[in-house]
Amino acid sequence: MESDDWEALYDLGTPMVDQQEAPTFQQFGSTLESLDISELTTDIRNAMFNNRRFWPADFGGVSDGAFSGEGGTNGEHGNYGPLFVRLAWHCAGTYRMADGKGGCAGGRQRFEPERSWEDNTNLDKARALLAPIKIKYGDALSWGDLIIAAGTTALREMGTPVRQFCLGRVDETDGTNSLPLGIGGQPESSTPPCEVQGLCKAPLGAGTVGLIYVNPEGPVLVAGGDPTPHPGFAAANIRDVFGRMGQDDRETVALIGGGHSIGKSHGACDIPHAGGLSPFEAYERGQTFAWDGVCGEGSGLRGKGENIATSGIEGAWTTRPTYWDNEFFTKLVNREWELFTGPGGKYQWRIVNPDAAEANLMRMTTDIALINDDSYRLIVEEFANDQTAFDEAFDDAWFKLTHRGGMWSPQSKCDVGSVPAWVTDAGNNRMLDSDTGSTPDAPEEQGELEQAAFDRCNQAQALRSGGSRRNQRRFWQATQACQEALEAAGLTQAQFQAHLQAELAESQPELDQAATDLCARVGRSGGSRSAQSRFRRRLARCEEAREAAVANEVARAAAAAAAANH
Repeated sequence: MESDDWEALYDLGTPMVDQQEAPTFQQFGSTLESLDISELTTDIRNAMFNNRRFWPADFGGVSDGAFSGEGGTNGEHGNYGPLFVRLAWHCAGTYRMADGKGGCAGGRQRFEPERSWEDNTNLDKARALLAPIKIKYGDALSWGDLIIAAGTTALREMGTPVRQFCLGRVDETDGTNSLPLGIGGQPESSTPPCEVQGLCKAPLGAGTVGLIYVNPEGPVLVAGGDPTPHPGFAAANIRDVFGRMGQDDRETVALIGGGHSIGKSHGACDIPHAGGLSPFEAYERGQTFAWDGVCGEGSGLRGKGENIATSGIEGAWTTRPTYWDNEFFTKLVNREWELFTGPGGKYQWRIVNPDAAEANLMRMTTDIALINDDSYRLIVEEFANDQTAFDEAFDDAWFKLTHRGGMWSPQSKCDVGSVPAWVTDAGNNRMLDSDTGSTPDAPEEQGELEQAAFDRCNQAQALRSGGSRRNQRRFWQATQACQEALEAAGLTQAQFQAHLQAELAESQPELDQAATDLCARVGRSGGSRSAQSRFRRRLARCEEAREAAVANEVARAAAAAAAANH
């Protein structure tokens, strides 16, 4: 594959202009009927084993520090299967029960804000690897369908007994309907705004704006604090957040264990922002590609192969990471695990006194949490002793996860059997704000109308950064939505700016105190690698808190001036 081909495929999956044409609802339905699902799954399987130099596959794409070669048919040059599963999971995992927002229908992971969430680091490569399939099938295959079909086909190829998947998700032309989910690192940008990053409450789907589910190192317990690697606290956090997505304890354990039965996590080095610039940042700077990692400087495989950084946690969960089994559960209950700081500078767990095959295995704090909660542990022990029970629970949970939310075509179909009625019924197949032209959740009470307007206008304020044409377009769209919501509530821009000024003034003392407290905790750099890593993290949090306090004061002054001028 030539570099210009890769560039074109990359742009198809992560468009630089942050928008993309899509067929109309009627056009998609008419072309979907002709799509051959069997041929599609064959194409996905071929892509799964087709090693590419621009992003070598895990588990064989790189050998002895060198690229193994293009192509492959059965894993001899690596396996993109786990990457495709992560792609599908993160696309579907944005769904939240409270208002039906999120989910993979719409294929909005291609656009801002989702594509620039830290949790989606390097998923741009997965979409580029699948782009030739999208080109082949054209309007008959939506991005939402392709992503879920790729993840499900990859699971099956690795031995997971998934019975059924369905197609019919209607693509959207930009990421407008993901704006309520928030811009990564900007908790105030979500709808409703998150008061404390890491402690976001329902109806928001995750505790951190920019994460799909929970922080794998453990929950944040205080504003501005570090993740706490306490399995008991993590278990409570898991139940809360997965519950917001409509998953019960059995589904939660099946999904966590299933997702961690294959693949690995990447944390090759302890460097700030080791994964590279997000698409938003990279495109603002005129770069062609994003998430261009910085680990392995000068190695010839900088940011690739063994030098990848995503979550910052390093290692595989099982000894056969491209084969489906219940080893995740058996080793979780039959081994003793200890906490340590991994090569990526993050908290993770390793086996005490491992044998040679287990030496590099790891668990996240959120994995260890499953044996530190009575209800979760019973399910873990069941799955450790009964592969069939695990298989069946995961199959049900995976289908539910990947088939909720968004718009579905009346011509939707499945690879086997018929589409379950709940997939396309009104409760799941919700019209989105931009489809109806309504304000969020069509509030009828004046107080709700006003709050919806303030939320929309806060999103517009959060987007007021940079001067590129892409950012100007996003800001213009958000400003239009703000103005429409203000008109619906009978408010003026001056009233919004006055409200914003009051909110910012109220939060200033707390931000100042947080900066003071965090900077007081920095201390001195220790001698060990883990102590040095903790020092760098504390210093970064101190600097971020100071910047947030200054930015808040600047924004308050600007709001005061704007209120006076309107």
